[in-house]
Amino acid sequence: MSSSIRYPYRHGEPETYRLRARITGTGAADPTMSVGGNGFAVAWISTGLYEVTFAGQTVNVFADRPAFWADTLTDVDGWDVVFKAYNPTTRKIRFSVVNQAQTLADLPVATGLHLGFDVKLTAAAG
Repeated sequence: MSSSIRYPYRHGEPETYRLRARITGTGAADPTMSVGGNGFAVAWISTGLYEVTFAGQTVNVFADRPAFWADTLTDVDGWDVVFKAYNPTTRKIRFSVVNQAQTLADLPVATGLHLGFDVKLTAAAG
């Protein structure tokens, strides 16, 4: 079998695409987009609150369960992420990061998140 064969992404919702990124914490500032991130940007809003803005004609977003990464496991042990509802008018979704004490916390340096979204697009304007 040829290694150049590509299989299309399959999803229960038609016309849905996968967007992924790895963001790196910077404390109280916008995180760095380390890998990926085509189709969206992530901004720091306030302590522990981040906002994802999607490009294009996005009408629906299905957020995957993000995964933390860290050079030292204890830096994010017990941390969690909670997504708010997606706003199709602004094409934004906010998420909160909470530490092991269940209080809002910024992503520290040398830690971050693997983010994944299934995004449904509208037909292109034309």
